Amino acid sequence: MTVQKLYCYVDETGQDTKGESFIVSVIVTQEDREQLVQLVETVEQESGKKATKWHKTAKEIKQRFVEQLFQNQSLQRKIYYSSYRNTSTYQELTVLTIAAAIHVTKRQANYKASIFIDGLQKSEIMVVSAKLRKIGVNTEKVRGVRDESHVLIRLADGIAGFIREYEEGREYAIVLYTLAIKNGILIEV
Repeated sequence: MTVQKLYCYVDETGQDTKGESFIVSVIVTQEDREQLVQLVETVEQESGKKATKWHKTAKEIKQRFVEQLFQNQSLQRKIYYSSYRNTSTYQELTVLTIAAAIHVTKRQANYKASIFIDGLQKSEIMVVSAKLRKIGVNTEKVRGVRDESHVLIRLADGIAGFIREYEEGREYAIVLYTLAIKNGILIEV
C-alpha cells in the first residue's frame, strides 16, 4: 500500500487581539499541489493581489481575489479553518486545527504530512512536531516559513484574514463566505 502524501500550509491571525479572537487557516494539498500553486498564482495576478500580505491589500482587490478563488471547484476540500474566542493558547490551537484538517482530508491510515507554518521559529519546530505526533498526526516534516515566500502560505494568510473580516461583519466577506461554504471550498474544522 502506498503512503498518502499530504502538504499543509498554515497561517493565523488574531494574536493582536490578545486572545479575544484567534483564527487558523490550513491549506491541504496532495498530488495536486503544483496545479493548486499555479491556480493561486494566476488568481493573484488576475485579481491584482500579487504577493502582498492580506492586511496590506486594498478591499476591492481582496474581494476580486476571493471571488475568483471561491468560484473554482478545484479548491473543494482544500481550505480549512478554525475560529477561537477568549483564549491565548495559540500554539495548541494551531496544532489542533492542523490535526482536524488532516483528519478530514486523509483517505487512508497510511499517510505522511509535510507541514509548513508561517512564522514558526526553529526553536518551536520540535515542540510543534511532538504535539502533532502526540495527538496522532503522522508528520514527515514540520517547517517554519515566511508568508511572502510561498504562494500557498500567502493563500493561508489571505483565508485567515478573510475569515477575520467575515467575523467582523464586513459585507463583502459575508456574501463571499456564503458562496465558499455552498461550493464546499471553505470548511470549518
